Parts: sequence; C-alpha cells; structure tokens
Amino acid sequence: RDFNMGIEDTSVINIEQLRSSSGKFWLKREVVIVAGEEEERWTWKRNVQPAILMWDECQALKNKGSLQHNIACALNDMKDKQPKQIFISATPFTRVIEAKCWAVSTHKSLEYICGKRSGFPQGAVLTNETWPAYAEAIAYPNPPDEYNEAAVERLMADLEEYVVRVKGVRPQFEAENNIQMIEFQNKEEADYYHQAWERYLAEKARLETLGLGGMPVGMALLVQFLKFRMAAEYCRSNYLVGRMMDSVEQGNAAVCALSFKATIIAMVMELEKRGVKRDQISIIWGGGQTQLTDKQKARAKILSLSARQLEEQGVTQEELLENLDLDKVEDRVLMEIPEHLRLGMQSLEERTREIDKFQRGETLYCIYTLKAGGVGLSLHHTDEQTKFKCRRKESGYVVEEDIPLVPTRPREVFVTPTWSPIELVQGVGRAPRLTSLSVTKQHLIYYRGTIEGRVADIAG
Repeated sequence: RDFNMGIEDTSVINIEQLRSSSGKFWLKREVVIVAGEEEERWTWKRNVQPAILMWDECQALKNKGSLQHNIACALNDMKDKQPKQIFISATPFTRVIEAKCWAVSTHKSLEYICGKRSGFPQGAVLTNETWPAYAEAIAYPNPPDEYNEAAVERLMADLEEYVVRVKGVRPQFEAENNIQMIEFQNKEEADYYHQAWERYLAEKARLETLGLGGMPVGMALLVQFLKFRMAAEYCRSNYLVGRMMDSVEQGNAAVCALSFKATIIAMVMELEKRGVKRDQISIIWGGGQTQLTDKQKARAKILSLSARQLEEQGVTQEELLENLDLDKVEDRVLMEIPEHLRLGMQSLEERTREIDKFQRGETLYCIYTLKAGGVGLSLHHTDEQTKFKCRRKESGYVVEEDIPLVPTRPREVFVTPTWSPIELVQGVGRAPRLTSLSVTKQHLIYYRGTIEGRVADIAG
C-alpha cells in the first residue's frame, strides 16, 4: 500500500532460486577469465529488475564468495534504477564483513565515519569498491573478518539512520529453553565417549610436538576434534530416539537438531527398528545447494597449498593423512546403511518436501542438521498448511479455543552440543516462531562430567 503496489506486483521466492531457473528472468550469468582462473560474474538485467527487494533472513547473504552473496553484491553495482532494498533478520552480525551487502546498499557518504572526518575523497560513498577500506576503518585495529562485538557496535552506530528496530512484537506463545545434563545410559556408552576423548587428547599431544608450523598442526587438531565430536554425538543417538518417541506418545511432534549425518542415519535406523516407518520421519540435512560454492571450489586449492608447505617441512601430505588416520572413522559409525539412508546432496525440492510433510502433520518426527537450520527453515506449530485455520483476533493472536482443532501438534525439540554460538542460536530458533500456536519446549542435551559441561555453562 505504501508503495502503491498490490499482490499481483509481488513475487515470493527462496534466495536459492535466484541462482536457478527462476533467477534467469532478472539475472545474467557469465564466466570470465581473471589471472588465468575462471570467475563467475552476475549482472542484474536493466528495466526488469525488482523495484523493491526484501531480503528475508538476510544472514544467508553474509558469506563472502557464496553465490547469493555475489548476486546481492551485483545489485549494488547497478549504476541507475537501483531498487530499494530491505534487509530483514533477527540474527545479529558477529563480524563486520558479514554486513557488506546491507551496508553497501545504503551508499552512505564516507566523508565522516563514526562522526569523525575520514580520509576518503569528497563525494565518496559506500560501494563494493570502497567497502574494503571502510570495513578496515570500522574494525581497526582488528581485521573486519574477525569476531568482534565492539567493531560490530561501531558499524551499527555509523549506519544507525538506516536501521529500523521493530519493538513491541511478542509471540503469543514463548519458547521454554532448558539445559539438561544427562548421565550415560550404560557402561558401553560411557566407555565409547571417554575413549574418543582420550584418543583426541593423545593425538593433540602428539601433534603439538611435531613442529610442522601453525597452519598444518592447527588443521590437524581441528580434524581430530571433529572426529571426537562425531563420536560424542553418535553415542547418544539411542537416548535421543527414546526421548523423541516419548514426546510423540505424549501428543507432541518431536524435533531433533544434530551436527552430523552419521547420527541422523543411526537415529533413523533405530527409529525404524522400534517400529517407526521412514515416511513418518522428515529429514533435513541440506540447504538446497544446487552446485558447488566458491568455498568448495577453493578447498582443493587450499589442500594443494598445504601439501607444498608440508613438503617444505620434510613431511608429505600422504604421511600426514596416514598419521591422522583420515581414511578411517570411529568403529561404531561403520554400519551397513540401507539404500534409502545414503544421504547425498539434498536438493531444494527434496528439502522443501520434507519440511512441508512435517508442517502439514504428515510426519511426527523431524531431524535436521544445525547447519541446515540457518537457511530459511521454519518448523513451528502452525495452521499455515492445514485446511482448518484458526480465527485471528485484532491483535493478530489466534483464538485459543480454535487451536485444538488444528491437526498439527505442539513441538518438543532436542538439541545436541555445538561449539558454534551462531549455529546454536540459528539451530534453536527453527521451531519457536512468532506465529507458533503453542509453547515450544526445547532441551539442550549435554553429558554430565564431560567437556560438554563448559559448553553448557556458556549456553546457559
């Protein structure tokens, strides 16, 4: 109404679709050679670009080098008829670099930065070209790609006139979050966990004595810690299955947030063993990726660079891989995987189908990865996809007497440990939403008497 536009003038699509067939209407893609390397460039077509573009869940644009990031940056390169852009998110920036697409869209004058006269020439404004210098100035003395709360606060203060903070909007039903410290279910489970932790500590001590230089040792330690985390999550799979089945029996729809596919496979196999059919379970493990990201393309180059550096230290990459046993996994994770559980890349269509089944109440179990949880995922108790619709009050809240008539169920969520605060915030925000029809109970599950206690202290 405010822009003199109606429904017929509006298109609603997933950000992912901009890089697929739907985006071809607005965008042109070309591959150019830069310094002997192929580089993908996107250009928005003139005269057909949107007049207003609202980026919902705009944190999906934050990763430098991702296709959606590059597409959004290309919009800010348009010299004329640039559309108005609205960036919407409840997820705060944690690094200055994450704000590029939004910040550049303001085309703020750079004569002053944080109230002080800058060194930019008169008439300079924020563009993709001036962004690196601006980001460096805001983040100084730290780099803009470093987690820095103070630098982000300076950025938001400098761009305050372009920020609208929505206040006074409260959900009708809140989330009830709690931390649960659990005991090992049996000696076998405890031994499996503690042995994985001892292996990590032993490998950590050994690697720290190798003297290979910072990066190779750091990468090797990360791999070892990742192996421990996989084992630690995997060994609680039966416990989580039991909690989910109890929740469903009590009249809820059970949701579980995990970090690793091996745990998903183990849990689905255990659910099937206990009589739950696969078509009663929604599995969401991907973000609808349709092609390799720039990060994935660069990984091979990084491995090649690491190999050269290792050889300079007198160690080959093959020797390091052999020492780290990277071709092996935890014995308990090795299993005969049924064909229907061999999880490859999940397309956007497959992901959407799994979500919709859960939202319509056709499935009562939903298992998703925390990584997938940060990409436009809503798993709340809702009537959006059911035939029966609750009546709404003038406030927007539903008439509570109608809620029991909705065929979908309240959500109960179980979350395994993650060492990433962003991943945790995103992961636990999928089931409780503004329009949820009931209180969402969420349990963060940690083993008592383990390293996870430190993570629980921070999460609390």
